[in-house]
Amino acid sequence: MTRHSLRPTQSQRGISLIVVMVMLLLGTILVLSASRTNWLNESLVGNESDYQRAYTAAEALIGDAETDIRGTLLGGALCRTDAGFDGCRDRGNSLPFFPSTKTYDLDDAVANLAGAQCRNGICISDPATDLALGANWWNDAARVTAMTAAGVPANYGQYTRANLSDSTGQTGNPLLRQRADGNFAAWYWVEVLPYNTDSAVGVPVAGVPIPADSQPFVYRITAMVNGLKPGTRVVLRSLFVPNVSTGS
Repeated sequence: MTRHSLRPTQSQRGISLIVVMVMLLLGTILVLSASRTNWLNESLVGNESDYQRAYTAAEALIGDAETDIRGTLLGGALCRTDAGFDGCRDRGNSLPFFPSTKTYDLDDAVANLAGAQCRNGICISDPATDLALGANWWNDAARVTAMTAAGVPANYGQYTRANLSDSTGQTGNPLLRQRADGNFAAWYWVEVLPYNTDSAVGVPVAGVPIPADSQPFVYRITAMVNGLKPGTRVVLRSLFVPNVSTGS
């Protein structure tokens, strides 16, 4: 009688089961890896989009601050024509304003800060007290809290009355708007830096034009915007001279 052994068949079935399990494990790893890659890609795209939105808002703040300093709109019209206004700012009731001369106008502007470092987005460098802002102050949480407190910074359109909506009713960058809780995520500050037009000494940065005698100031604008995502923050700084010396 011929006997047939079943051991080889059982061994082959055992090996097949191991192969199937390994393949399932590898497939699971590939699926999880692909899911994680997609999640990382979506996260990176979201972070980049949030940063670009904040960057665009900061650029808009720089432009709004320049209009605030000039006191005129792009077409040359006065920012505000109401009585008591000088450009975009109300000079009444001891409110801060941008000085236009280096004599009593600057003294009055300093006095209207009422001893504050900055008020309503205007920061004037007083040689007696050295109130100019330092570098990288936005990395100090305590300074940020103080600098974004009510009455210290300026917000987009607050003084220029710039509109965030276009003719079709589309809203602009949401980061520039006041949030539902009443707070803001975008601010600007303008440091008024007196410039000695009678001396070549003291040029703040190479390439910055010399201001005219009629308005001998260099304005340093700092715009800061927090994005929708935690950790997203854009800070831009710009030097602005509205009235450049003709050299004559």
